[in-house]
Amino acid sequence: MNSIKINLVAVLILCGLIHAQDFTGNYQVNYIDVNYIVVLRDTVQQDANGDDFTLETDGQALYDIYAGWPMAGEDSWVDFALKSFEPGDTVGALANYFPTPEWLAAAGIALNVDLNTDGNFTINEPSTYPTTTLVNCVTIPSIPGVSENGTWTDGNFDGITNDTDHSYTIGWGIVESGVFAHFIAPDLVNWTYGTDYGFGTDNESWGRLISYYDDTWTNPLGVDIYWQAIDGPESGLGVVDPTDTLYTEETEGYLNNIYGIGTVPGDSITILLMAAYGAGLDPPVAINIPDNPYMFGGPGGAGTGTTDLRWGYVFDPTGDLLGGGDGVPFSGDEGLQFTGYYLTYNFLNTAYAIADGVEDAIYYYELTTLAEIVEVCATYVFTAWNIPEAIQNAVLATAVAGIVAELQPYVDAYMAAGMSELDAILATLAIAAPVVMGALTQAELTLGITVDDSGHDLDVATFYEFDCDGDGDIDEDDCMTSDTGGRMYFEINNTCLPTKWTQIIDSHWNNTEFTSVDHDAPIAESFELLGNYPNPFNPSTKIRFATEKHSNVKVNIYSVIGKKVSTVVSSELAAGTYNVTWNGTDRSGARAPSGMYFYEVSSDNRTLVGKMLLLK
Repeated sequence: MNSIKINLVAVLILCGLIHAQDFTGNYQVNYIDVNYIVVLRDTVQQDANGDDFTLETDGQALYDIYAGWPMAGEDSWVDFALKSFEPGDTVGALANYFPTPEWLAAAGIALNVDLNTDGNFTINEPSTYPTTTLVNCVTIPSIPGVSENGTWTDGNFDGITNDTDHSYTIGWGIVESGVFAHFIAPDLVNWTYGTDYGFGTDNESWGRLISYYDDTWTNPLGVDIYWQAIDGPESGLGVVDPTDTLYTEETEGYLNNIYGIGTVPGDSITILLMAAYGAGLDPPVAINIPDNPYMFGGPGGAGTGTTDLRWGYVFDPTGDLLGGGDGVPFSGDEGLQFTGYYLTYNFLNTAYAIADGVEDAIYYYELTTLAEIVEVCATYVFTAWNIPEAIQNAVLATAVAGIVAELQPYVDAYMAAGMSELDAILATLAIAAPVVMGALTQAELTLGITVDDSGHDLDVATFYEFDCDGDGDIDEDDCMTSDTGGRMYFEINNTCLPTKWTQIIDSHWNNTEFTSVDHDAPIAESFELLGNYPNPFNPSTKIRFATEKHSNVKVNIYSVIGKKVSTVVSSELAAGTYNVTWNGTDRSGARAPSGMYFYEVSSDNRTLVGKMLLLK
């Protein structure tokens, strides 16, 4: 019943189509700019009654990007939450820009469409269309073959005529399509963007079409088509539909889009730059440099930028990841300063020991004061570091007193903000690892340890795990130890994030009756005329030219006395080699008399002129 309603609405809309100009014709895409903005969505959605609902596939949704050592996935021995997200965060921006016919051909994109002013369109074989697909929880570009018959609408609104460039602009919407998104056609004459349509309005998914004509306003030379479509039932994107395995009447229309991440931004220059900067300080700060100095989250150096990293180090010279986060390198607030500013085995070993100590102190020993809990944590840390019991007994009281003195101001601040004392203690101990690492560093000689293990990578051969909880399996609740410690070279886990996508498309299409691209020609390197054929001609000829850049192109025909006879092209064209047809008619549509004519081709502010002979 629902599909019948949709089809009926489509029929009613299409019956009201109005046009000041006809742009019926066959069109080939000339350039296309495809952009996706990916925003994290909440997995809790509301049903028709306003009650909370969560799809089965969203029940295990992740909001964190994890890195694994010595590798990612199920074989990981150590997992570290490298980045955490919340609903509303932008987690991806994919840009696929194909500015020339050559780029389109190289990418395997070929869209050929019959547009009819009566509201129908046909995507002809062997067309292909750029989109994305999810493979092993990683989103990658995809260019599948497409063909179909669809319907579009102008919303029954008037368009905008531009006599300067002979164009007509309408709001343009797609009503039925299994390839393109669905979106509305706004009233471009009376509606205001941002109020009546566009982001933040009730009509976020919308489109626009601009058709370009010759001087007679009878021959459509090309069209520009733009749209933006946002996941939801209105656009038909990113929602459960009858093609999904989870489809039921209850789940239809719920958001289900997923964005897969298998890399994070980073670089190979920041560690080197920080090492050089640290060496010049007084006193100098020494940074150990790995053979492959790839840093997750590195900003890059001048002219280098960032790249997508699958493998890398957690290197934090400013404390933005673990510490105060003042953005100033080596200012003393960096949580990883005691392990050479790298996330190493020694740091994680200590952090895990603190976490285990807090859990047992609260839930097993039922302790409630900061000093009591810190004492348990200190004992767990000493054990993790294999400190002999006699030394533990000798330094425990002093160590606990020092750590408590440093952590108490944090507890007081949390309580002043409204937390209970126990919650304030738990929040403080969650960030206590740097304080404990500092205390261990000060007592290195007494304890017989070396805290900074950043001079080498952690070796799998010297890393061990033990079944500490006695469940018969080695898992995240068990112990780990290393004879040598070291930096940890992590691999990013493939992560599926629940998302809501915005699709923004900008494209230009040539009417193949008047303008065609020569795909067999070499890549255009300059602006040049390549003659016309046939010459002499009757009744039509193809004017051939090349432009090496995206530009505003016009092709005008003049008589031998300089009178303008016709304009056969006036639109933006991508770089490429083109054949433009002049059918031997003047600006009124009448047959031009026989004789010599000049054709003028302009690309932005450049102009070239050729001559041709029309015979009767």
